[in-house]
Amino acid sequence: ADLPEAPPEIGDALPEARFRLAPGSVEEVAAAFDAASERRSAVLVWGAGTHQGIGHRVDAEAVLSTARLDR
Repeated sequence: ADLPEAPPEIGDALPEARFRLAPGSVEEVAAAFDAASERRSAVLVWGAGTHQGIGHRVDAEAVLSTARLDR
């Protein structure tokens, strides 16, 4: 399945990861998590970017931005 890569205006604000995703629908979110599950990869979900310094950040292969989900 084609995963929804984050466009530069979103991706440039995300931390480094092999995959930077910006799904625009629930179906695209599900596809991203299905692909990560198949690879046994961690996914870091990235909202507005606030409070990202709290707790222990996961060493993730993919960062999934929620920026396009609220449109």
